[in-house]
Amino acid sequence: MRRPDAAVDRRDATCAVVGRCAGPALCGRSGRTLAATGVGRVGALAALLFGLSGCAAPRAAAPMTADARVGNAALVEYVADSPYVTAEAAYRMAYLLRHDALFDGEFAALRDELVEAGIVRRRWGHAAEQYINRATAAVLICESLRWPGGVNWRLTGLGRYAWRDLQYRNVAGSGADWGLVRGGEFLGMIQRAEEQLRARGSGGPATDGSSAIELGPQPGAERR
Repeated sequence: MRRPDAAVDRRDATCAVVGRCAGPALCGRSGRTLAATGVGRVGALAALLFGLSGCAAPRAAAPMTADARVGNAALVEYVADSPYVTAEAAYRMAYLLRHDALFDGEFAALRDELVEAGIVRRRWGHAAEQYINRATAAVLICESLRWPGGVNWRLTGLGRYAWRDLQYRNVAGSGADWGLVRGGEFLGMIQRAEEQLRARGSGGPATDGSSAIELGPQPGAERR
């Protein structure tokens, strides 16, 4: 019996059985459009079209390419095209959300910077190419956007409570917090979190409310 932290979600299992991508209804990897709605740190992105084709079980990721670090659009496109999100990609997105700029440096220095800012937990010890789970992604989003979450999240700072809070607010889907996070899923959560912060009059790190990532809706299987 597989341990939960090694489990592949049901969509990947279906794809493995049929020997091909099971399609949007089961796989959840339908193409979505990424567009900018304003001028800002992330909102300045040009319209990007991305699609995740085929299905892949969790495996060691290849190192992040230098091309993915040349600009906001390149980083977001890299994340969108990733079957699962690595620590380096997620950390660089978190830095971008907090500081309105890309981090110019290697992963170790980036990690230290985010630990100092309270966005990354020192105990995590992620390697750059390591895939992160949804709980970790939720912490990165909540901390980088200064998300005003519920009592459990504010008191403990634990990933499972960050994930549950984002689920309760319909920012995150219905998956388990220990599951790996997909590229499109990660960007979708950022989009919805920013939308809610603007609606509440709390723009997070950006006070002008001009930046946003616009994504199409997630497939029904990914939403509550």
